[in-house]
Amino acid sequence: MKKIIFILTVFIFVVMLPLTNLKAAQPNFEKPIGLYGGEIDKVLISPNYSSDSTVFAGGPEGFYISKDGGKTFNSIVLSVGYNLTFEGITDFTLSKDFAKDSTVYIATKNGVYKTNDFGKSFKPYQMGISATYVTQITNDPITNNLMAVGISFEKRQDGKVLNTNLIMVNDGTSWRTISKFVSEYVTAIASYNNNYYVGTEIGKFYKIDSSGTNLIYSTNAPITSISIRDNAYAFSTLGNGIFLSSDLKTFNQELNGYKIIGVKIDDLNNLYALSRTKKLFVKVNGNYTTYDIPFPSTNISLDISPDGLFIGSYEYGIIKFNKANKTFSLSNTGITNLNTTTLSFSPNYSSNKTVYLGTANNGLYISKDGGKSFENIGNLDTHEILEVKEISNGTILVGTLGEGIFASTDSGKTFKQLDVLKNHSVSVIYEYNNTLFIGTEDDGLYKSDLNLLNLQKVKDLYPYDVNINFVKGAGNYLFVATNGGNLYRSEDSGKTFKEIANNKFWGMSITGFDISNTFTTDGLVLVGTAGGEYISYDRGNTFNQIYDLGSTWADGVQISPNYSNDGFMIVGAWGSSGTTYGNIYITKNKGLSYENIGSTLTNRYVINVFLSPDFYYGKNGSIFVLTSSGGLFRYSFEAKPIEIILTVGKNEIVINGEKSLIDAAPYIKNGRTLVPIRFISEAFGAKVDWNNATREVTIKLLDKTIILKIGSPYAIINGKQTLIDKDNLKVVPEITNGRTFVPIRFISETFGAKVEWNNETRQIRITLGG
Repeated sequence: MKKIIFILTVFIFVVMLPLTNLKAAQPNFEKPIGLYGGEIDKVLISPNYSSDSTVFAGGPEGFYISKDGGKTFNSIVLSVGYNLTFEGITDFTLSKDFAKDSTVYIATKNGVYKTNDFGKSFKPYQMGISATYVTQITNDPITNNLMAVGISFEKRQDGKVLNTNLIMVNDGTSWRTISKFVSEYVTAIASYNNNYYVGTEIGKFYKIDSSGTNLIYSTNAPITSISIRDNAYAFSTLGNGIFLSSDLKTFNQELNGYKIIGVKIDDLNNLYALSRTKKLFVKVNGNYTTYDIPFPSTNISLDISPDGLFIGSYEYGIIKFNKANKTFSLSNTGITNLNTTTLSFSPNYSSNKTVYLGTANNGLYISKDGGKSFENIGNLDTHEILEVKEISNGTILVGTLGEGIFASTDSGKTFKQLDVLKNHSVSVIYEYNNTLFIGTEDDGLYKSDLNLLNLQKVKDLYPYDVNINFVKGAGNYLFVATNGGNLYRSEDSGKTFKEIANNKFWGMSITGFDISNTFTTDGLVLVGTAGGEYISYDRGNTFNQIYDLGSTWADGVQISPNYSNDGFMIVGAWGSSGTTYGNIYITKNKGLSYENIGSTLTNRYVINVFLSPDFYYGKNGSIFVLTSSGGLFRYSFEAKPIEIILTVGKNEIVINGEKSLIDAAPYIKNGRTLVPIRFISEAFGAKVDWNNATREVTIKLLDKTIILKIGSPYAIINGKQTLIDKDNLKVVPEITNGRTFVPIRFISETFGAKVEWNNETRQIRITLGG
């Protein structure tokens, strides 16, 4: 029995199949896997870590829990009811009796909340609170009382508003204020046996007790943390190392000159101290050992577990130090609040599904599956990436902030900094007619060949227009949009430029720009600015504002690659203050109406939107949303597999087990199976057009267009001529009994598919999607 399996590897969403009426579920925004890192301000280890292996981590854009010792983390949604969901946290602390009551207290800009079910639900913990903008919180390891810092904006008699730090404590019933810091910003707090300790940004160390607020010690560097154990006291500073005392009267200074962001003590002779960058200091029996941290991280906090030390990092999420083997590793799987900056697609995306993602602090990520999952390639971690482009010769070019361009010719394994524009911020790299147009943030627009030789500055732009945001082209037209709000157009493939649009956007900053794939025929230009969105249908000569979106500040705009068919455009924008999701406005009817589909985002700081090259709304491809502190979001169209069974000589068709009729039966001729063209349009979801004058049939599906001519053994695929069957020139499209028939093998192979043939039953089984 001869069998050939046919799987069409495309995504088809809400395909209107009159035969089956099959539809996929409405997609939501999801985070691709593999994007690990981002700011973690605090890490706390469960007091019962030896038994429960619980680690908590939090920052301004997320709250996470690990129950496997930091191997993997899960995000905790900070919802407290009343439609109130927090974007992130300012601080958190654990109950002294966490092993028994599982209680976690979190500080937010909206007060203090607690959970005792590992974040499944939160309850307000604010009775008597004097200031709900809470920046720090800690618990007393002896009494279990809470201590917190709240910001109060107090108005003096002269009308001046003072930013006052209130020191508040809670004995289990309600909050009360025990001290005020008006002229100093509180940077560190600790509580021990109902005595309260405060460190400030000007290096003052205070003790608060029943006698009042007492200055204990002064240094000239900001205090970053305080650690107390029995009769041992320590505080760290950002520049003067650490200070240790046994009596709060005399202090010994150690690690002088180092910027220490955290200290944890067992006693004065045994402690851990973490520098802002590069180094961990471990003091055992009075002697220090220094360890170099292999990750170029900006360290923020630390906590100690029985088996290791956990470091909260600005770039990497969490770094773990293993006490046994003295090694460092990343402990951030599941933490996805990194700062994304740019995204682009391989020129060969249709075959390799490669997506590039640049970040501000986490280096370069690459996806090989269309953006479902990403892998950090381990390069460029110390550089802020502004642009990533793979050009037609296979070179990957990366534009950076203040460090010019890095290039890789080995698929991203290694990068070399180029000599051109070495000290500039490169924000745009655009290939157009074998020429590279390179936009900078500080020195205007340049162009060169693909090898970045013969670099020339484009002098047609105004001298003050040094910050280039977008370059896009089609045909002989090339557009340049600037941060200053000017729009330029070239009609000679970039040889000369002239300003257009009559200063329509001057001073507003062009924050989104795109032209349609059919620009040379429809003249469609979409512009997003700080003052609203504008559209042109005459190649940018005149613009009209999109009034449905008002004065929305655009954060990226895109026109669908299949705009002429799906009528789709998208505009990204920050979410409103107080919300936790971004705004993603879409139109599916060429701008007649817009809707917001951003409600399933979990970060409101949208910075750009992108559509994959194969995008066709409702049928295929993905929407990507970049955020400045919440990672990357993907909105894709995926459908359940569709099984279709045809029988040679019969009009019956079975789709996912349901029988229907087609208008003509498949037949075999010259050893190949031909099927009616209506089957292709209805079952595959393809668009089919017939030209009676030329006797040609055009089949469009996703990014492929096939033109077949009746009686001809040749076809045109995306503009290139090819044989339908190189082994049999007799296999041609033909008209039989008034119906057009086409070879199913050729159609399926063109769409990257296979066919299963059962010689006994003379049936063809086709599987679509999945």
